[in-house]
Amino acid sequence: MLETLGFSIHYLPYFIVITQGLALLFTRRLYFAAFLGGQVINELINNVLKKMFKQPRPSGKGMGYGMPSAHAQFFTFLFFYLISNIKTKSNFIEQSKRVVAPVLFSLLVLVCWSRVYHGYHTLIQVLVGVSFGVGFSYSWTHIVASIITSNAFSWLIQRKYIMLLCLNNDLDYYKPATSLFSLDRKHLSVKNN
Repeated sequence: MLETLGFSIHYLPYFIVITQGLALLFTRRLYFAAFLGGQVINELINNVLKKMFKQPRPSGKGMGYGMPSAHAQFFTFLFFYLISNIKTKSNFIEQSKRVVAPVLFSLLVLVCWSRVYHGYHTLIQVLVGVSFGVGFSYSWTHIVASIITSNAFSWLIQRKYIMLLCLNNDLDYYKPATSLFSLDRKHLSVKNN
């Protein structure tokens, strides 16, 4: 059973990225474009870091370098980006956040444990992956909010050639009050929920 779990976890990021792509394709929401873009950039950063660190995997399992764990970084970004961007304006969404957060956190812990248990990574490689996932999620949340709430973006999104992308205008979604990481023009802070 644990081998099946390890195999399933190995392919789960592909399923998640395909799901994000389909969500973007069918809803055309800026949120999904930012989410998918962040996930792809997160993976690119992981590849660069692996080439910088050049640390082998334990016992030669898996392909490529082991530091940092791509799965740990992927799922940490997924967890923190989703949780930090769930709107809190309605009671239903607040209730769903109480269910979604523990489920996603459990998945994150399970993935990290599985990578060490199956010998694909050392604990340090997983913890470094988690650290980079948290850091990039925080950074990406603020980058996206800064871009989308800027006057230049508002002007750009109203141009005809951009409208051809048929992206749904969900600019209200990115108002600072809707994020775990609130964006203040003078400084950045983390909300205590």
